[in-house]
Amino acid sequence: MSCAVVKPVDTTGLVLAAKRRREEAMRRACRDEERAQAERVRAEAAAKNAAMQAAREQAKIQNYLQSKAALEAILQNPALSAAEKARIREEEKTKGAGSATKTKKDPKGKVPLGSF
Repeated sequence: MSCAVVKPVDTTGLVLAAKRRREEAMRRACRDEERAQAERVRAEAAAKNAAMQAAREQAKIQNYLQSKAALEAILQNPALSAAEKARIREEEKTKGAGSATKTKKDPKGKVPLGSF
């Protein structure tokens, strides 16, 4: 049986390097999770904004249709004279023309859907 001198292996450097790699991997995973969470929040906000915009557009359309129906009901009144009916129609036309000049255009030059 031979007795060999066994030198102790210094693993301190290896242990510290492995620990640094684990810590860096944890930091990367945490950053990735934070980015993913931020993207989810942005996506939810965009979805809410789109839903709110669609609801506003739908409300505008409903309001327009109700106004038009109310106008038709007024004009169907047999007690109104032809002159009064013509005046009411003219007022509605001028209201419509006034609101058309106030519509905002987006940077591409398109008129938004809900502007009447």
